[in-house]
Amino acid sequence: MVERPASFSLAQLKSYPSRSQVTQLQCEEGWSYIAEWIGVPLSHVLEVVGIHPQARYVVYFSIDPNWWESIDMADALHPQTFLTYGMNDNELPVGNGGPLRMRLPASSGTRA
Repeated sequence: MVERPASFSLAQLKSYPSRSQVTQLQCEEGWSYIAEWIGVPLSHVLEVVGIHPQARYVVYFSIDPNWWESIDMADALHPQTFLTYGMNDNELPVGNGGPLRMRLPASSGTRA
């Protein structure tokens, strides 16, 4: 539920103000690692499309057609929630969710 539905290319997302954050990714499979994540805050993208006042959730999908997730608006607007396209000063590798991955604060690897 947005005022201005839109699609964004990776290049468009990279043109928006970015931020970086060093955090640990803890996977549900038991492994973890610490990395610097680089991307655009989801709140900025939502500002561009205009959140409808009745919107309560954001649903996002993977390139895998059988995988999707939803987050509530509080998590979507959290300053540490962002669309990550870089890791440790490089493009985000496919093995780490590239070319684009949602990063959420304090979330397991399947959601983050």
